[in-house]
Amino acid sequence: MEELDEKKLAVVNDSLHFDMEEAAIQVNRHRLPLQIFGVAVSSVLISLLGGWLVVPAGVLVFADAWQAGLFKKLDSESFFNISPMSWGIAVEWLFIVSFPLYLIFRNKLRTKKGSTVLFVLAAAYGAIPLLLILLRILFYMAGRQLPRV
Repeated sequence: MEELDEKKLAVVNDSLHFDMEEAAIQVNRHRLPLQIFGVAVSSVLISLLGGWLVVPAGVLVFADAWQAGLFKKLDSESFFNISPMSWGIAVEWLFIVSFPLYLIFRNKLRTKKGSTVLFVLAAAYGAIPLLLILLRILFYMAGRQLPRV
């Protein structure tokens, strides 16, 4: 009898946990205009400073994170538990570090199943500046200049 009660309690706890996560997602959906504004301001600032190549990667990461449901969970204390806007801004400002981290942790953090089109676009486009940065580092280490295109 006690085992049955423990199983019922576990089911109730699981459903309450799911409802809390769903509620957190619903709250974040109402903040979409604010998050778009934050990414837009960051994109303009980074473009003015000459970082125009990483702006599309940041915008694609933001859109993919929103679609995949990478919303900040109130009950989690993970370093990667950040909003889609934060992922987009981090990719724009700290591209060399945050873009690979986003690619690695995205599937672990997602809360919604759906299309992976934006993820593929973000990964494909983000590979361009990443390769250019790595080539520049390699050429610098070799004592050569990167050829101008």
